[in-house]
Amino acid sequence: MNTAHRIFYLPAVAVLTLCLILTGCGTKQAPDFEAEYDVIVIGGGMAGLSAGAHLASNGLNVLLLEQHHKVGGCASNFSRGDFTFETALHLMAGGGPGRNDRGLYTLLNLCGVYDKVELYELEDYYRSVFPGVDVVIPNTWEGFEENL
Repeated sequence: MNTAHRIFYLPAVAVLTLCLILTGCGTKQAPDFEAEYDVIVIGGGMAGLSAGAHLASNGLNVLLLEQHHKVGGCASNFSRGDFTFETALHLMAGGGPGRNDRGLYTLLNLCGVYDKVELYELEDYYRSVFPGVDVVIPNTWEGFEENL
């Protein structure tokens, strides 16, 4: 590092240190107010929604923050003109009837909402429809291999 860079960095560090001291940033003193939330979850995608729901179902006061105008993250959609694009997950382990020992069931049950939703299996794992083209990916390994 040349001398010009050292001269710039030393005053910058000194100014930053002075600002931190004057504003109280970096002190170890506890805030003098009571927090409104037990937990703040940043991000309203599938993980944030799951975490927030689980924490709230255990009696914690949760604030969930999401930068987008709607929650869901990769489990949502958007439109451009006449077209709607699905960005949703295409497979959720543990869903559907008869799967009461898997992850999704466990989470929904812990949150107390399993009996309020109806889970069902789709006939196809993935389907994308374009003008003149209909691409279908079956939800079984055998069907997937056959299509390939």
